[in-house]
Amino acid sequence: MGAIKMSNNLPTIYVHMLGEFSITVKDKTISDQNNHSQKLWNLLSYLITYRNRKISHTELIHLLWKDGQSSNPNGALKTLMHRLRTLLKELNYPAEFILQKPNSYIWNNSLSCVFDVDVFENYYKEGLYSDSKEKRLEKYRKAITTFKGTFLPKMNHETWSAPICAYYHNLYLKIVIETINMLMEKERYAETANICWQALTIDPYMEDFHYHLIRALYLSGNLDAALKQYSTTTGLFLSKFANTPSEQLKTLYKEITRNNP
Repeated sequence: MGAIKMSNNLPTIYVHMLGEFSITVKDKTISDQNNHSQKLWNLLSYLITYRNRKISHTELIHLLWKDGQSSNPNGALKTLMHRLRTLLKELNYPAEFILQKPNSYIWNNSLSCVFDVDVFENYYKEGLYSDSKEKRLEKYRKAITTFKGTFLPKMNHETWSAPICAYYHNLYLKIVIETINMLMEKERYAETANICWQALTIDPYMEDFHYHLIRALYLSGNLDAALKQYSTTTGLFLSKFANTPSEQLKTLYKEITRNNP
């Protein structure tokens, strides 16, 4: 699916699913930070995630009321859908977001929408198939900036979202590591450090990012900053996991101290 679906002069809808779940139209936003039930957000996020197909009432009932938790699941689904439509009306949009079909619902794919997950993935694909490393770097860096965090973080306890969350997170890690490798190959150490700092806001306990940050600081000639970062990193892992530095980090530390008598 493309990142943008165009419609007839309707306002663009921006859907954020990485690091948060929100829908914005012009100056109006609804977000799962709002005080609404988890089931309501689960229903909306599921319909958007699987926006390319009709979703049957049976599938939604199984999603929302596992193990027969409702004595009248069809009625409960109808009530929840009414509440969802009421919530979406807060966006003052002149068209229906969710269409009702026989025994099913589907997200209205004729609307003009930008989904951050599609933007992220498209940047990756554009970079992957670009004809130069510089273009690849440009696209990968845009992908990194687009990735604001875990896919649907408030849904991470839902079994349906776990594999999708893992997919986007693993793709993000792949993009970051490849970007770091390309920058280091070009000896662009300051840019490497910036990418590492950015990545550590998403994955603060990813040792590879700490390692590449320390190495980039060291190779840029900033030995004191590299040693300070090494101390911070080892302290972080010791307090969080009771782990001593890995052999990779120890080897890097020895290399730095040999050059910083």
